[in-house]
Amino acid sequence: MTGDPLGTPDTPAPPPSPHTDVGAYALGLLTDAEASRFEDHLAGCTRCAEELEADLGLRPLLQEVASCASSGPVPSSGGVPGTGAQEAGGPLDRALAAAASERRRARRRRHALAGAVAAVLLAAGALGGVAVGPLAGDDDADRPPPTTAEAARAAFAQGEKFSDQDPSTSVEATVSLQERPWGTHVTLRIGNLTGPRACDLVAVGGDGGRQTVATWSVPGYGYGIEGTAYEEPLYVAGGAGLTPDRIDHFEVRTLEGEKLAAIRMETPAEGL
Repeated sequence: MTGDPLGTPDTPAPPPSPHTDVGAYALGLLTDAEASRFEDHLAGCTRCAEELEADLGLRPLLQEVASCASSGPVPSSGGVPGTGAQEAGGPLDRALAAAASERRRARRRRHALAGAVAAVLLAAGALGGVAVGPLAGDDDADRPPPTTAEAARAAFAQGEKFSDQDPSTSVEATVSLQERPWGTHVTLRIGNLTGPRACDLVAVGGDGGRQTVATWSVPGYGYGIEGTAYEEPLYVAGGAGLTPDRIDHFEVRTLEGEKLAAIRMETPAEGL
């Protein structure tokens, strides 16, 4: 046994935990050998598959930031310039294919939970009404704070509104816009939306740039379905880093790419 100059016996360093490689792998910072070892680990590790999926969810936001900071095009692989993100068809795609079943199971669990939370918020809003401001003679200290659903309804009531009902899907969608120093606060009201599915709202600029405003899940019973116990529409709030005059339209899509509604900024909706 050898020792260091201080007399401490040499001990082999423990191998690094593969659980710590998720972020580096998502950004393409691992060597080929390290990436191969991580792929073998990822195929059987639900924890890392879920963490990798969450890290990859940041890519659209990173692309938007990069596109604002650089005049060059964003790589088609979805990577951000300068991060070393791996090309399509490389180790990342192979790893995602290997871990597909684990990610699908995790996604179904998350969608079910998100749908249950949204249903609770809808029920709270239906029972509590809309709290826009104090009423004459009310004591603010005696009133409970507004629920999330009430706050979304109040924001929807205050903004400039634009609507669409797609004849092919029958989905009814209205956005309410409020300009902010940082861009636009957006509240979406959507109904006649069946489930289960996961959706997002995207703001499309006049230059064709796309920014994700919000993402949500729809439970099996849906939202705003006339003639059922779930006639209440869903209110979803988010934001875009574009002022209203720079937004050409909004799109509501499933995460699989199916377009459910396209809301153009042409004529404001009246009476909503």
